[in-house]
Amino acid sequence: MFSDEFSKKSIYISVTGVQGTLNIIEAAMKYYLNSTSNSLKGRMSLRELNKQNLQLKDIPLYSKDLKGMEKELKRYGVDYAIKQDLSQKDTYKVFFKAKDISSIELALKNYTSKEFSQNKKMNIKDIILKYKEKSKEINKDIKEKSLTRDIEGR
Repeated sequence: MFSDEFSKKSIYISVTGVQGTLNIIEAAMKYYLNSTSNSLKGRMSLRELNKQNLQLKDIPLYSKDLKGMEKELKRYGVDYAIKQDLSQKDTYKVFFKAKDISSIELALKNYTSKEFSQNKKMNIKDIILKYKEKSKEINKDIKEKSLTRDIEGR
């Protein structure tokens, strides 16, 4: 009799302990899921950006500038959404929160300075073509000199 009561109580204690542990794990998982869904960063849909109930601003970008600008926006941790501008071809609108305007300005400055410095450098193809033309001119001069020597020498 004593062993039956003892075994029932021990089973009851272990079951309630497991139930308590499960409740704690469930609460921790709910907290984690809620915190991760609210902490979307970077690119998101326009609807998700609007759910944050903040004023939105937008800037137009051409499709060739889109990829580089996205890298800069991610670097500065700006929440943004991209939609294609239907009124103009190859133009997109980048929507962002108005409070992030200073981060956007920094990202734009960095991107434009990088693009300007890259455009300043000549392409390898352009350099090759430039030297190819120079070599043609030099070869032409050499041929003319050899022709004049041949004519004078005879």
